[in-house]
Amino acid sequence: MLIATRERSRALKACLEAVQSADLSSVLEVLVLVNGPDPGSSSVAASFAGKLPGLRVLELARPNRGGARNRLAKAAKGKHLYFLDDDALVPADLFSALSDLAVRYPDAWGFGGPNITPPSSGRFERAAGRLHETRLGAWKMRERYAPAAPESWASDRSFMLCNLALDRAVFEAHGLSFDERLVSAEENLLIAQAREKGGRFLYSPRLTVLHERRGALSALASQIFKCGAGRFQVCRLHPRSFSVLFALPSFFLAGMAQILIVGPGPLSSLGALAYLAAACREAYLFGREEKSAASALILLALYPTAHAAYGAGFLMGSFFWVEP
Repeated sequence: MLIATRERSRALKACLEAVQSADLSSVLEVLVLVNGPDPGSSSVAASFAGKLPGLRVLELARPNRGGARNRLAKAAKGKHLYFLDDDALVPADLFSALSDLAVRYPDAWGFGGPNITPPSSGRFERAAGRLHETRLGAWKMRERYAPAAPESWASDRSFMLCNLALDRAVFEAHGLSFDERLVSAEENLLIAQAREKGGRFLYSPRLTVLHERRGALSALASQIFKCGAGRFQVCRLHPRSFSVLFALPSFFLAGMAQILIVGPGPLSSLGALAYLAAACREAYLFGREEKSAASALILLALYPTAHAAYGAGFLMGSFFWVEP
């Protein structure tokens, strides 16, 4: 099991405690890489020595998302490399479920499942989670955030690196690794490249983890902006992975700018009304579930914020390349 972390020692402690409480009979080792100078996270990880199988704490001098994952993969010894985010919590049976799937699907190059919002989350975090779970918020990529599909072979749109297992043998055989230039979405590029080489990846609701959501509007918008920038970079490096759906938030952003600058036209007005109706419907349903008008209003505000942030990130993606 592989975890990259940086400046989230509280979340890392909770993550490792959940791992410690899980069935670890099939886990060979736990590797934690501190992605950049961070003595606090190193100390937290080291405190689990003797509590987790084969625990090793690694450090990377300069933060780099893809570089951290590549370092972990190179240092690991197991057949399957299971990547978990430092702010995710595994259920007790996750690793046994992964072992069972690996036996049932020996030809799979990787396995993954949804990451859902913890029930104990605050109101804003629950609204952020709901944003990702709806078609309006994430379209088919909502499978990443809720068990929206049965066990099946899937594309990179169904997986996230916060909950992803890869068969190291096939990746080494094909010379695949995470691209260290990307600001985000490095797993999407890796999976897209692997699928072109014949690789297949299994999505299973059995591999569900709890994953913290951003607790403030600015943090959520920044995260989504980086997702948009990363997706642009993936499409630039792997044009076949492009879908017009990835560009729609940029058109949304342009439409908003047009309405603000030159005023609404017939088409933009119709589009804005349809969008507002869809957002209001989702907000109403969420508010009714939460029994809270405030929850509904938060979700209603998150839709345009998220789509504008993703659209801006997609448009600005070429300016955010990270040097290896």
